[in-house]
Amino acid sequence: SSTPVVHELLAPLAGFLGRWQGEGEGVYPTIKSFRYAEEITFAHNGKPVMTYTQKTWHPETRAPLHAESGYVRVGPSGRVEFLVAQPSGITEIDEGRVEDNGFVVESTSISRTSSSKAPHVIKTRRNFYLDADGSLQYTMSMQTERTPMEHHLKNRLIK
Repeated sequence: SSTPVVHELLAPLAGFLGRWQGEGEGVYPTIKSFRYAEEITFAHNGKPVMTYTQKTWHPETRAPLHAESGYVRVGPSGRVEFLVAQPSGITEIDEGRVEDNGFVVESTSISRTSSSKAPHVIKTRRNFYLDADGSLQYTMSMQTERTPMEHHLKNRLIK
């Protein structure tokens, strides 16, 4: 089967399509800093939406750490909606805009199952952009019930 044409609304983010891998670092005031390996895949089917899958693992032991999946929806005038579900029992709806070489979104809704672990995340901010060297740069900040918005994750991934 042939690859579908990228929808015109996705055109500003077409450079994200594909499978990316890299090693990142995590920090947060309540935890010990850590390194992680990560894979992110963005795909499409011709509609104005990309599928998003992400998984991380320990760089030495390869033990799984985190995963999430969802969709990036792009609307007229550069509006971006980022919908994510995590196996830890959290779903997130983030909204934002296409920006130079990428997109920035903030959570507008975070829901969780009754068994999700406290302290609960109550706000997130994610920044995805393509650097001049062709890499995907990613940062995430979060706020919990106990901690104000703080930088949490940073990664540089390559295809």
